[in-house]
Amino acid sequence: MSADGAQNILSISEGDEAHGQVMPVWAVLSNSDEGVDVSTRRILLDDAGAGKYLVEVEEEIGESIARHIWDAGVLTMCSVAGAYLCPGLECSQQSLPKAMKTIFSSQTTLNILELGCGVGILGIGIATVVPELRKEGLEQCTIMMTDLDEAEERATTNMRRIATSPSNHGLSLLYENLDWEDGRRGVFGPEVACRCWDLIIISDCTYNVDMLPALVETLSAIESSSKNNKGVATGTKVFLATKPRHASERAFFDQMTDNRWSVECSQILRLPVLGNEDESVELYLFQRQ
Repeated sequence: MSADGAQNILSISEGDEAHGQVMPVWAVLSNSDEGVDVSTRRILLDDAGAGKYLVEVEEEIGESIARHIWDAGVLTMCSVAGAYLCPGLECSQQSLPKAMKTIFSSQTTLNILELGCGVGILGIGIATVVPELRKEGLEQCTIMMTDLDEAEERATTNMRRIATSPSNHGLSLLYENLDWEDGRRGVFGPEVACRCWDLIIISDCTYNVDMLPALVETLSAIESSSKNNKGVATGTKVFLATKPRHASERAFFDQMTDNRWSVECSQILRLPVLGNEDESVELYLFQRQ
């Protein structure tokens, strides 16, 4: 089955099928040696309906971590969108997607910060369904995507695909570089520093265990800054998506506990793989005590 729509992807995740899916890819062939070769992925977030929520994201062809589309980002984007656009699916009725909907609809202004955004698929996916959030009372939404400077060009190119859409009034989609070694010391760029963040989102960022302390301390520094500014009434929450690769990644949860973060709710989404054993994507919503 083709992984070209959120409902297809989520249906396979919650079903008993043993086979995986193939995500279509579009690429322009060129004989020129100039420029960077890229391919495009297209996913319909409302493929069972009108088909008006289309996500198009470019990734670079070749070896790259920051400029590549990763499994957890795709499945997590579909999960968030599915809470609104595929509500009949069992996975959309669990406690975590309901909690996410509560965050999105609890106030008229919402600030979302993404760490390690890569090509931007998760933040862009959320931005794409902002019209659905507005139906539940949201008036202004800022989504700030951050990563190292090597990710900036591809992320901002993808952001421009939706930034000018007339349906995105009330949406600010921004990018700023953020090194977690700076973030752990409370050193942020002007765009990150000037806002109080309701939600921090992270996807496919816990595989490098050497960077976990910097990541956790950056999360805590952002939460402390937002709390000190008294701009977030309910506290900054963290939404994490991860596809476990090795046991050492569990150190992230120990370090979160040490920094007074606790899991509010969680969900595991099955990720069938062609010709191999199933994998999974784990979703967690954290709040700091």
